[in-house]
Amino acid sequence: MNRTLGISLAAVLLALYASASRADVAAPKVDKIEIVEAGIYKVEVASRERVDGLAGGKLSIVKNSTLLKATTTIPMKIGTTFGIRYKVIGSPDGSKAELKIVTNYPKEGVRDPGQKRTLYASTYPVNKTIGLVTYKSYTLEEGWELVPGRWSFEVWYGDKKMAEQEFTIVAQ
Repeated sequence: MNRTLGISLAAVLLALYASASRADVAAPKVDKIEIVEAGIYKVEVASRERVDGLAGGKLSIVKNSTLLKATTTIPMKIGTTFGIRYKVIGSPDGSKAELKIVTNYPKEGVRDPGQKRTLYASTYPVNKTIGLVTYKSYTLEEGWELVPGRWSFEVWYGDKKMAEQEFTIVAQ
């Protein structure tokens, strides 16, 4: 056999093997999202990322979170963090699934002066590990965020809403 033909044949066989191996690996599939707890948290922020379209324009990366009180009634006070822990259930266990997180604000929205517009909802993508409990929260940091009423967090997989948790922000 000609050396060039042998190398070409080996390359083709290697490519076929690699694509067959990738086909054997199952794509992640999320069956459901289970909300494990909801309430008021104490958090340690590791860093902040700029994310357009979010109220305040920043996403806090939390390294530690502790549930202080299980509740869905949240005091309207600067510094209050409310949120959820949720578990991504599906297969294969340990794989990453792309989810979408939606925060819905009260019907009148929140007026972010930095974005010079009223926001009614914020949406951003996250990659979460199937089988692990993860966390989502919101901290009331600015006066313009102190809007009483119904707030909610939604977790979506593809075009399907998999979980929703409502909170009621109340004046003290």
